[in-house]
Amino acid sequence: MIRSAEKRRLRALAVPFMSEQPMVGPPNCTAKDLQTPQLRQCTFDLDTIVFEDRLGGGLDGYVWKVKFGDKGPYALKVVSSFCHFVCQPEVNPRSLASPVLGCSGA
Repeated sequence: MIRSAEKRRLRALAVPFMSEQPMVGPPNCTAKDLQTPQLRQCTFDLDTIVFEDRLGGGLDGYVWKVKFGDKGPYALKVVSSFCHFVCQPEVNPRSLASPVLGCSGA
């Protein structure tokens, strides 16, 4: 059982989760894109981030409504790691921001 779980974990780690594509415009929402979703690179300046409201949370972290200067609002997920709330070290926080409006951009 452990070997099988470890094999699944290693296969999942081999799948890229970040795209080199900048986060410009709405994300692609084709069936192929949704099979293996990837985080796009955020183009905003993190020094201008303003946390406006906590939208929700669970065991893996919280989702915040944020703005980057006068741009937004966006949803930013901050994940927890062993009860310490930090952005995942293997994920650049710039890539975690997603438009609140979702795929349609409407």
